[in-house]
Amino acid sequence: MAIRSSSSKAEQDEKKRKARRELRKQRGYEAKAHQQKDTQRTRGRASPKTKKRYAGKVRRYEEFLQEEKDMPEDHKVGDGHPAPTLEELKEFIRWHVESTNGRLAPNGRPTKDTTLIWAQEFVPGFYFLTGNEISPHNRAALYSWIEHDLVQEGFLSVIKRPKHTFKLSSFERAMTAFWTTDDPFFMHGRYRVQFHFITLQFLCTGARVSSFTPASAERVGRGLRYKNIELVLFRTDNAPWRVGWRLDQQFVKNNKDPENTIFGTAIWDCNEPIYSGALHLLALALADNALFGFSRPEEIFEQRIPEGEDELVLRWNDEAKDRCIVRRVTAEKVSEEPLTKERYQEGLRKILVNAGYFVTATVHAMRRELGKAVQDKYSSALVAQILTQRSKAVYGNDYLANCSGVDVFNALRGRAADHTHIDYFQGYDRFHENGLPRRLPTEEEEKIHEDPCLVAKAAEIQQAQSDDDIRRAKREYSVLKRRISSNRLQKYQSQWVQSRRDWKILTRGRERPDHIEQSAEKRVLCKLMPELGRLAAVMSSNEPLSFDEKASVVKDLFTQCLRDFDAVYRPGEEPFEKRCPVVSCRKLLEPMEKPLWSTHIHSCIQRESARNLNIPLQQIKYCWECYTFHDGKSAEFEEHCAGHLPSMTSQHYEVMVYRHTTIRAGYCIECMWDDRLPAACRMRAFDRSTELREHLEEHVDRKSWPSECADPSCNHIATEEQDYRRHLRDVHHYHKTICVRAKKACKKRLSSMQDEESNSDRDHCMQRKRPRKQRKKPSVPLSTTTKELKITFWEPPAMRLKTITSVPAQEKDKGQESLKGMAWQAVNNCQSLDLPAVSQNSQNARSATFDTPDLTDSLSGYSSPSTTGPTFGAVPINPRILETPSALLRQPVEETEQPYSCSSRVHVESNYATEKIEGNTTLQQPFADLALGRYDSQGVAVPETDNIIIEHAPLSLTSLNAKPAPSLTYHESKPIEKADCTTQSSSDMPVIEGRIKEAVGLTGPMTRAKAKEQAAKACQRSTDFQTSGQKARPYSQEEDKLLKTLMRKLATFEAVTLAFQKRFPGRSAISLRKRWSVIRPPSRRSTRLKPL
Repeated sequence: MAIRSSSSKAEQDEKKRKARRELRKQRGYEAKAHQQKDTQRTRGRASPKTKKRYAGKVRRYEEFLQEEKDMPEDHKVGDGHPAPTLEELKEFIRWHVESTNGRLAPNGRPTKDTTLIWAQEFVPGFYFLTGNEISPHNRAALYSWIEHDLVQEGFLSVIKRPKHTFKLSSFERAMTAFWTTDDPFFMHGRYRVQFHFITLQFLCTGARVSSFTPASAERVGRGLRYKNIELVLFRTDNAPWRVGWRLDQQFVKNNKDPENTIFGTAIWDCNEPIYSGALHLLALALADNALFGFSRPEEIFEQRIPEGEDELVLRWNDEAKDRCIVRRVTAEKVSEEPLTKERYQEGLRKILVNAGYFVTATVHAMRRELGKAVQDKYSSALVAQILTQRSKAVYGNDYLANCSGVDVFNALRGRAADHTHIDYFQGYDRFHENGLPRRLPTEEEEKIHEDPCLVAKAAEIQQAQSDDDIRRAKREYSVLKRRISSNRLQKYQSQWVQSRRDWKILTRGRERPDHIEQSAEKRVLCKLMPELGRLAAVMSSNEPLSFDEKASVVKDLFTQCLRDFDAVYRPGEEPFEKRCPVVSCRKLLEPMEKPLWSTHIHSCIQRESARNLNIPLQQIKYCWECYTFHDGKSAEFEEHCAGHLPSMTSQHYEVMVYRHTTIRAGYCIECMWDDRLPAACRMRAFDRSTELREHLEEHVDRKSWPSECADPSCNHIATEEQDYRRHLRDVHHYHKTICVRAKKACKKRLSSMQDEESNSDRDHCMQRKRPRKQRKKPSVPLSTTTKELKITFWEPPAMRLKTITSVPAQEKDKGQESLKGMAWQAVNNCQSLDLPAVSQNSQNARSATFDTPDLTDSLSGYSSPSTTGPTFGAVPINPRILETPSALLRQPVEETEQPYSCSSRVHVESNYATEKIEGNTTLQQPFADLALGRYDSQGVAVPETDNIIIEHAPLSLTSLNAKPAPSLTYHESKPIEKADCTTQSSSDMPVIEGRIKEAVGLTGPMTRAKAKEQAAKACQRSTDFQTSGQKARPYSQEEDKLLKTLMRKLATFEAVTLAFQKRFPGRSAISLRKRWSVIRPPSRRSTRLKPL
């Protein structure tokens, strides 16, 4: 080896010095930049976060000096502040304890451990801020005083939070409920997969919660990422390969250099699906396109390990290495931010409550269970390593459960150890109870608003002046209400568990307790998302999976991760390329609002199904159990509904809406279990909660108390109405509005009436401002547009009433027919009117149409008749009788292309007068009776025709005096064969015609509201004559007794009518129906008439 000369060495040293000088210059080094900072002595090794927490303790000492030592308000504890003496420290600690609320101690003070830790943070914090250190002698005396003296004098307590371990049985129960029961909050498909995966990693690695799910304040750059996992395929005997991976914890406690210092844990895959984290990891990686060389689940399971090798190393795509695996997810998108610790802990708490645990487990309990499992097989050094602790004594001091893990009885007797009872007392199974309520009962919820704190906060909201103060007070009110509700729920759950366990003892365990169903929504979601149903079945069974079954599970997990939850569609209604799937529509959905997407598709498919079945749109029905359309009037549909009844075991009867889509209709609990009704009536579906509630209110009003719940699987007996309403809410999941008795709501008025009132109010104000001479408005030209309307009336079933009036009476009623023509001229000008029928109790007007209820009420404005309902037919009449005057035809009726709107044939039901005419005036009943057409012998309005086809045409004034056909009487309805028959007008007709002409001339074009009002006024003038001689004769006791007897003995109402009329010939069939509805005995489940 050649020896270098001294000159050569000097030259090399000079080159190195020059290189170092250039490197310093390149890095921007300045010699005196940190001179002042470096002259200061360091005050500890605490991190900036820890120093900030210490400073908060010193700020409390400032408050103590200001309040107890008469220091000024601006006094600050800063650099150079003298250290307090031991006497001052003790006084300060007592002041702090009395100023703090504790969570565990019964006296409300903090515990000994909490106070001691607080003092141990105050002492170094005082040194950090002031530079003056409290003497070691005073520190030791202060800590000893807190630990012994304050406890002995009872000022502090030594109570501790019990330590439990999260057993595998608890994990399995929680994950099974996670997949099979109703979600406690909205869960995206990816959230479901990644929550299972990350919880399993906490259980297997013993990581702290912040290692994989960072706190919100520290989430930037943190979280579990793909670069922290190394994935390898290993050869195995019974399968092509087995997955093993290494997971590195980068952000562990006290890690000063997380980029270079990591701690890894090796994990095997498992055949049981609940413990198979590799399947979840593969599905997440494929959804993120993170795995190199693979894009679909099928490709992974086609991979094989080359011959002669025992493993195959997989790698991540370069652009995916820094992506988080467990991310924040919303319904609209998957964020790139990691799932935070706060959100994960909140979700874990709700999921455990969902599984029946009234005490929530923590991630630290999973660390305790892992440490216990490892210590039996490995050394204490490896236990400390797996728990990322430096000291070997940490596990023994801080991780042991409160209950000993030694089976002392079998140890004494020399038998094999049995840890069943130890696992129960150490774990969370002791805090589990099946059927644990998830929310407060309705009665308890109503009491929350009476809380004094909420009442005071509500008063503060009322007294707030500015908008900012109001918003702040409302926000505080909401937070306070949630906290109070949570505390009351925990208290109620503890009381419920105690009472349930007492009940088991009192019944000697021989009775099975009733549980509120919590899986109805999940079963419906499994129909909408088939992969979710398959995953729920696999996870709940937890049977070992074969290699091919694992491929199917990964495929379902992958589908669940990529499913779009922005809008959910029913089966067979998924859009095609973001357009309506119906070929005749193909409308783009994005311009619409999201709640209208599924509604639009459903309406288009409904119309398409009606065309394919060649039936009217109103006749098509939708089955919400199998998501298919049917002919509502066919016998096949009745059989279809009857086939669903045995499988209707769910106790959930409310409408289900999921992501803007109604996924299941609501059902009436009373009708569902009334076996006297046809299957289609029992399966009547409501897709709106308001309609379901209105229907259910009728049943509640007719029930007598006490009353048993109609559901055969429910044993509840309601003592009074409010108890029954709360039962419907708490057990059968009806909307909370069912708990409040519905008031008679004001019916919505026609827009023309509102426009008329607003215009009249404006005109009245103008008249008060400046009186002006009224000018006669020009008349509106006659409308030449024709429009065909279809008016449907109710007709009594099975028979037509015969004429009982004499010929002179018929001649006397001819004038009334002309008055009815005048009324119809006003009524027909409206697009859709509902005409009244007299109610059964003579107080409320109800619809006189006994129709089979629609499976979806809102799908159509029509109702299909049942076997007991009336028959409908088209009766041609002279269109000139109902010609509309020019003043009433202000503008032609326009058709609208809406899915639920009627066509040019307008359906008119018989409930108009009581719903549209406001007030309880004497105009209502005469006008309604005229509109309906006739009276029976008891003064009951009877419709004259079935279906009237009306064609709008210009009106001639002579048509108002036209006679109806002589064969049309008040008690007989026959088809009109001749349309040109005329009769003489009544003596009152000239006066009525003149007044109508005068009103039209003065007011100009009339709205629908004006036309209806003037027609009612015209009919009012002959009301006394019409009703004076037709007042119903009251029923006697003998008649009531006979009617009850006949209704019990005879099978049909027609037979009852014939038998009754033999004894009392003056009673009509309609009158008998009305009387029977009043005197019939109450029924427990339904008050409807028997099917005839």
